[in-house]
Amino acid sequence: MFGHGNFKLNPIDGQDLAKVCVDNMQNEVQEESVGGMDIFTQNQLAELALKAWGTIWILRTFTSSKTYGPIEFFPIHALFNVFAKY
Repeated sequence: MFGHGNFKLNPIDGQDLAKVCVDNMQNEVQEESVGGMDIFTQNQLAELALKAWGTIWILRTFTSSKTYGPIEFFPIHALFNVFAKY
């Protein structure tokens, strides 16, 4: 983190970023600012990451690998229901 963690950013889903990149290459756009719809501070993102890790730790501790394994590799955006809108 930089400073006190109040720096803001808007993460973007990889699939959405790929679409912007391909569109820009086809249209010969040299530079563009792009980001997701939600704006977070670094502190907020760190809190979300720790919550996600806590969930995985609980599952690893109290369930078998057959249960937590697939969940651990399931796309994180599905766990938080965060989707870009067009």
